[in-house]
Amino acid sequence: MSVIPMSIGTVRLTGAGVPDEIVLGGDQRLVIHELPGGGRAVDVLGAQDRAIVWTGVFVGEDALQRALELDQLRRDGDSQTLAFETFQIDVMIERFRYGYARGGHAIAYEIRCQPLDWGPPVSDPLALVGASLSLASTVLAASGELANPELVALPGVIAAASSRQLGASDLPALSQLDAGLAAIGTSGAAAIASISGGWPMTAPAIHAAVSGCGRMACGVIAGGLVGQAGLVLGGAGSAE
Repeated sequence: MSVIPMSIGTVRLTGAGVPDEIVLGGDQRLVIHELPGGGRAVDVLGAQDRAIVWTGVFVGEDALQRALELDQLRRDGDSQTLAFETFQIDVMIERFRYGYARGGHAIAYEIRCQPLDWGPPVSDPLALVGASLSLASTVLAASGELANPELVALPGVIAAASSRQLGASDLPALSQLDAGLAAIGTSGAAAIASISGGWPMTAPAIHAAVSGCGRMACGVIAGGLVGQAGLVLGGAGSAE
């Protein structure tokens, strides 16, 4: 879940600040009367939504600032909109606690919200596209492939998705990225296939094998994400 950004009120949560899981739902309040002979009568008092609780970590130079902003929302005591994926829930922040550490560049927090009203599910293709492209960028950065000339269009389409200006006209750029990632994966596979020699492997051969595996995995994973973004964007365009 941490792939897709979320927000509560005016505070946007990204990266490690987004929980991997949020447990939703609740209970149906019942009064159960046990009757003689084993019978049972049940009075239904209505649904009771459970509190929405999660933890996360704010990381970076603005970590403390974001923690203070969330704490201010708690102090204000106003209804806030919790939004993530297709959910929009009006909540009241019941509890917010955070730990100051590492000079304020890593702030672990926990928050407990009481749901007030569940808005209708929101279909937001651009949010899904942006999330897929951002994750692809993370994979590429981790593998050292982000500066590959085949991927020159990636920053532009990510920026367009973030500013909600990505449209069907950007599909050729996504196709170009997909082709570039396929080439990266193919070159990784070729590097692995070109390794020769018996066991034990030499240091250069080991390095080439590791590098080839990384490029191949990077091409497959990031390529799948970019392809998914293209499918979602194409579907959103055809539905308009």
